Amino acid sequence: MTMRVRSAMALAPILLLAACSGAAGDGNPAEPAALTLTPGAWAADGERASYADEDGTLLASFRCDAETAELVLEMPGGFADGARPAMLLRAGDFMHGVDPVEVRAGADGPVRLARLPAGGPLTDAIRGFPVPLTIESDGGEPVMIETDAVLQGYFERCAAAAGGPEGGQ
Repeated sequence: MTMRVRSAMALAPILLLAACSGAAGDGNPAEPAALTLTPGAWAADGERASYADEDGTLLASFRCDAETAELVLEMPGGFADGARPAMLLRAGDFMHGVDPVEVRAGADGPVRLARLPAGGPLTDAIRGFPVPLTIESDGGEPVMIETDAVLQGYFERCAAAAGGPEGGQ
């Protein structure tokens, strides 16, 4: 069974403008301001893009690692006992498997970290058109999240920061 989560497409342009407007020189680079999550939509700042479900619960975040030209997916929770620490991400006609997935202790419990290329086919599919992103892991319920202009813009900025031509590979 797939949990389908829809974004508020009407808020996407507003959130994109808000994310771009205050990211540059906000004083304290050591401690970034908390990202305000909008239930059912992506929100982004200079540090990350995050999605919260309709109840306001964080489902997923992406951080850009420009040095390695990768996007780092962070999802709350660990893996079930005996489950393979791996994830399969799908967007459009593209899939990307991450094996193994790193699990770190976070302030609110375990956090899964999966790295994917900033200019790979999966991220290019999301940057090109808002397609659903499905995230599956062994022993866990698949999660489907609608992508939007906010996530597309964040992926575009990450690809450009990673040095790809036209923000790509």
